[in-house]
Amino acid sequence: MVKHLKWNHVMVVHGTDDYSKNVLHTFISLTTMSDDFCIVSAQEYRTAPQTGNSDIDRQTVTKNQQLYGSMLSVLKLQLPIVVLMSFSNYYSFLKDFGTYLHSGNLSHDIDSKQKKNKFIFSDLLTHEDLSLINETSFDVYSVTLLPDYVPAFEDYWENRKAHVKNLSQTHTQKDRWLFQYLQQIRNTTEDSLHIALRTRAVLSSSYTVLVFAQALEQAWKSACFNKHDDFCPEMMDLGRNVFLENYFEPVLKNSAVFNQSETEEEQRKFHTFVLVKYQNSIQKNDSVELTKVIYNN
Repeated sequence: MVKHLKWNHVMVVHGTDDYSKNVLHTFISLTTMSDDFCIVSAQEYRTAPQTGNSDIDRQTVTKNQQLYGSMLSVLKLQLPIVVLMSFSNYYSFLKDFGTYLHSGNLSHDIDSKQKKNKFIFSDLLTHEDLSLINETSFDVYSVTLLPDYVPAFEDYWENRKAHVKNLSQTHTQKDRWLFQYLQQIRNTTEDSLHIALRTRAVLSSSYTVLVFAQALEQAWKSACFNKHDDFCPEMMDLGRNVFLENYFEPVLKNSAVFNQSETEEEQRKFHTFVLVKYQNSIQKNDSVELTKVIYNN
């Protein structure tokens, strides 16, 4: 995707957590396959520690200021910056960088360039994250998963909303939670970033929910099948350790084996991801639209 954007030289900023290190390792491995691509610098962003140790806090601030100085130098050269870190750290990273620029009155060094500076993030940014970026000075991209079944999920979501949106009350348990949710967001408008963020949340939680549901099904079949029509006391008496050892862990193990045995087509359906570019909608204030730049299967 970076090659698609014709970026031959980039700076990489990464976090200190395992996720960031793994993504960095993968990124570096991929770049070694190309002779016309160069990482000019790879530096670490440190989140503020909660130790209460003033020496460690000062070291973190000093290291991060050195990082921001390097970023500023790279941006002056009009080179892109690739940010590989957990999305939960984006806000603090962008806020701290903005504070660094404004405290030294350095914003004009990058705002005055004829061409926009470029960031690409390894995950989606939120509306709050984007509020910290000067859209007139930066083009901002992200990589996000977009499985083939997401449009179907969104169609279902829109149909359910349409079903209860104009109701003053709902009588079914299935629709009650949705009715309450729609009451809360009645005056809000969703943009394509809201949808993408919801997709990310669904994807990150769906695997755990699926495994837990299958484990519960196995436990019910073992303890309750052909014994009860509705309430099952044996399920109430099932201890946590027994449930984990006899049902949850076997399902988790089997699902891991299944994922390894997926066909290439099955993997493609789930692991389809897309490079998106953020842009504010002229028609709607504070609305952010995502432009799909390239798919990668």
